[in-house]
Amino acid sequence: MIGKYRSWYETKFEILGEKVAKLRITPNQLTLVSIIPGIFSCYFFSERKIIIGVIFMLLSFFIDALDGSLARATGKITKTGKILDPVADRYIEFLIIFGVALGKMAEFWIAFYCLFGMIMASYARARAESVENIDLMSVGIMERQEKFLLLLIGILLFNFYSNSLNYALFTIGTLSHITVVQRILYVKKKVRE
Repeated sequence: MIGKYRSWYETKFEILGEKVAKLRITPNQLTLVSIIPGIFSCYFFSERKIIIGVIFMLLSFFIDALDGSLARATGKITKTGKILDPVADRYIEFLIIFGVALGKMAEFWIAFYCLFGMIMASYARARAESVENIDLMSVGIMERQEKFLLLLIGILLFNFYSNSLNYALFTIGTLSHITVVQRILYVKKKVRE
């Protein structure tokens, strides 16, 4: 849903990508760097230090958005980068949700359900793109931007409503499973065409 605005924010980040290019860091190096604040975020959420955890979470997602801009600005869009970027994304998502679960900010089974749905949605996309070479960008109700937004809302509301993360993670998990079905149906339609 938010993915429809991808081209808009990619254009805005393009300027930053050009500035970062002057540092002579590669997009893949930047992708790997994005995992580091994810680790810190995991730790601070496990300690229930929510504000610091959110700051590192936002930093991780910011760096992740920047690596694509850097790749486009430098023309260094590689096959390795196309694999490394979503893999790093999954690690970051896992770290954040794992930190939330360790800090007992959400029920463990709900965190597991959420992670399972997110992994299956990513797997459905990866299989479709590798087996049938069908691009599933922006197919499905729950993409990374939506996951991030719901997770952020759940975390920010936690101090005011202790069940906010249970609801946020359960919603992300459920909508991720729906996304799996949407992607399979989309592939089926494309194959018939």
